[in-house]
Amino acid sequence: TRQERIDEARYTSQLNLDKIDEIFGVYGRNLTKVVDLGSAPGTWLRHTRDRLLGLHGLKPEKIYEKCTVIGVDLLFCQPPRGTFFTQGNMYSQNTHTQIETLLKEAAFRIARPKRRDIGTEFDVSYILRELNQVQLEANIATEKTAQLTKATKQTSDCYDLPPYAHQADVVLSDLGTPPLQESGFHINTLSKPFIRSSLNNMLRQPWDNPEKSSIDLAEAALLLSGNILAKGGTFVVRLSMVNLADPELELLEARLRMVFHRVTRWSDNGRTTSTEHRQQNLFMVCKDKKDHLMDKYAVFGVPR
Repeated sequence: TRQERIDEARYTSQLNLDKIDEIFGVYGRNLTKVVDLGSAPGTWLRHTRDRLLGLHGLKPEKIYEKCTVIGVDLLFCQPPRGTFFTQGNMYSQNTHTQIETLLKEAAFRIARPKRRDIGTEFDVSYILRELNQVQLEANIATEKTAQLTKATKQTSDCYDLPPYAHQADVVLSDLGTPPLQESGFHINTLSKPFIRSSLNNMLRQPWDNPEKSSIDLAEAALLLSGNILAKGGTFVVRLSMVNLADPELELLEARLRMVFHRVTRWSDNGRTTSTEHRQQNLFMVCKDKKDHLMDKYAVFGVPR
């Protein structure tokens, strides 16, 4: 039945993540910030939330006080309690900026003020908070990047927030074709992205060219991780139905090795390489990021 297929997909997805965690130690004791790319329908997002609750002894309604879990997908997904979700296209720079902004907002929320005159949001009058919000929205609408950068710097100066403190400890990527729709048939939650993808060549690739699209999506996730993943962080990416004999897979692995000290292939059937055409799911587990920021021009071989 349809429900059995949905349950099997959820079980397999979580089982693979459990096995990877058992082998590579993805969820460490000091883990507090995780970003899940391609989070719909929420299996990895919920599993990550539950692991963090257990690691830090927190309740779902209190997880935001110490941890940040963010899900991202082209499809809308009701996030598990205590987590955040943003809807966006992974090929869009706006989506990358939005994810980084969410991480920074969470870092400022958790950080303690180092100046006594700052206080909490409840110490500021309602009118002043509303004026600040209106001004912020106006700046975003008119793309006053310089003003936003200056405002962010002033905020950083007012809080005990070291540089790159907002960066995630782990980035999970499970980008590919949409899963079976579990609910909301009357509002066409899957058909809308399908309609949208028909007008965007890159978004159609998971259906038109699944072998190559998995690598393209993995590289988009790597580009994002170069900015939002902390030094020493972990990046786990699933490539859906990739050809193990594809030379571009070697190129992707070489790029990952430029960013991480350790890169390991893993699959649930034990096969990770092939000299003949063979399509299957493949995971790349990347540990110990070399630096806070990567040189995207050097990694992707693009002239400055």
